[in-house]
Amino acid sequence: PIISICVGGLEFKTLLSTLKKHEGSLLADSALSLQSSVPTTTSSPTSQEDHKLFFDRDPRYFCSVLNFLRTGKLIYDEGVSLDGIAEEAEYFRIEPLMNAVRTRREHGASSVTCDLSREKVIWVAANSDRRSFRGLRLRNLDMTKLDLMGANFCKADLYGAKFDEADMIHARFSDANLENVSFRGANLAYTLFHNARLMNADFTGANLHGAQLQGA
Repeated sequence: PIISICVGGLEFKTLLSTLKKHEGSLLADSALSLQSSVPTTTSSPTSQEDHKLFFDRDPRYFCSVLNFLRTGKLIYDEGVSLDGIAEEAEYFRIEPLMNAVRTRREHGASSVTCDLSREKVIWVAANSDRRSFRGLRLRNLDMTKLDLMGANFCKADLYGAKFDEADMIHARFSDANLENVSFRGANLAYTLFHNARLMNADFTGANLHGAQLQGA
C-alpha cells in the first residue's frame, strides 16, 4: 500500500514497507498503527488507496530521511545541513541514519563546504584592507566574536555560519545565503543585506541600527 506523508505542509508518498524498514523508529511504529486499516491485497501498489500520516517537521530534511529509508545511503541536497538531518534522525528514532551522519562528520564533510578556515578568515580580516569574502563558501563556519568591520560577504554562501557577538559595522551581505545563520549579539550597525536570504536567521540581541534589508 502507498502511504501519503504530509510533512510541514508538503506531501510525500512512499510504500508502507519502506516506512517499516527500521523497527522501533517513529515511522515504523506509525506504519504499524496503519496496518489494521490497510487492506491486504496482491494488486499493484500503485492501484491501492493512499493512507495518510502527518508530521510537523521541516520537509527539506525529511527528503534525506525518506531517501535513507529507500536506499540506505545518506543523500542530501545543497542547502541542507547535517545538523538538520541529525535532528530529524533523532526525532524519528532512526539509529542507522544517526550513525551515517556521525560517520560523514568524522570524514570531514564540513571541509567540502568551506573555502576558508576560521584561522584564514582571521588572517584575511587582519591583513587585507578589502576584507573581501565575496562569493566564498563558508557554510557552518564559526566566526563568533571576530572583528569583521566592513567585510564584504556579498554573494557568499554562509548557510549555518555563526557570527555571534562579532563586530560587523558596515559589513555587506548583499545577495548572500544567510539561511540558518546566527547573529546573536552581533554589532550589525549600517550593515547591508540587500536581497540576502535570511530564512531562519537569528538576530537575537543584535544591533541593527541603520542596517538595510531591502529585498531580504
